[in-house]
Amino acid sequence: MKNGTWNRVLRRGVCVALMLGLLLLVGITALADGAGKPDGTVQIHSGNMTVGEALDGTGLSREQVHNDSGHYTLTYHPNNATVGRVPEDPCEYTPGSSFIAAKNTGRLRRNYHSFVCWNSQEDGKGTDYIPGQSYIISSDITLYAKWTGKPVSYMDWDGASLVYKENFIDYETIVDGTTVLDNGKWYLADGRVNLRNRVTVNGTVHMILADDLKMNAPKGMNVKKGATLILHGQSRGYGKMIVTGDQSAAGIGGDRFADFRDEVV
Repeated sequence: MKNGTWNRVLRRGVCVALMLGLLLLVGITALADGAGKPDGTVQIHSGNMTVGEALDGTGLSREQVHNDSGHYTLTYHPNNATVGRVPEDPCEYTPGSSFIAAKNTGRLRRNYHSFVCWNSQEDGKGTDYIPGQSYIISSDITLYAKWTGKPVSYMDWDGASLVYKENFIDYETIVDGTTVLDNGKWYLADGRVNLRNRVTVNGTVHMILADDLKMNAPKGMNVKKGATLILHGQSRGYGKMIVTGDQSAAGIGGDRFADFRDEVV
């Protein structure tokens, strides 16, 4: 074959290779640019693609991306802290490696609560991680600040007038993930609370609305037939609780055929 013919073949081969490379690049770019936002879960498997690159413009959350690089991350969550900052851990851990649970270096604080440790669940009912102790990591993990309640005060009604009661401790704290308020229990709502789901009230429930509360319940509270929700303010009575229903459910009330849609306390 003549040199001119070989040159033409080589040039065509290079062009084909470049075209294939360009098509592959366009395909990856289209995914990264979010040309088609996914309705379901999308997993991106690539040992060379970092989570940050995979998330760029796709609309995917960290939980929706599977990274084959074999490294895990450790994240701390303030879990309704009113002031302070969570520790930051920039390390990427290999499977089976260990990490030291961070101390409360950012001075997280929460009204009417004391910091205890970190926990694997938002409600504090998972595994405790004690600051300064070593643990094995086997997946990406988020550790939530775990709190214990301090005595609180609230206003009550004794049948004739308001009564100021102090040092009450037998309560549970409402968090963003709260979905059920159980019969016979007392709950404290303080700081900033954004209830993600509609909350169901069973039986008779008492809720203490702490001073300076900012609560938002966009899906409302279902007070079932026969159930009672009793709201107690504190000393100053300042704060805001916004509860919103929809076309078939009250803000605070039943789930169907409600007359009122929004309740602001």
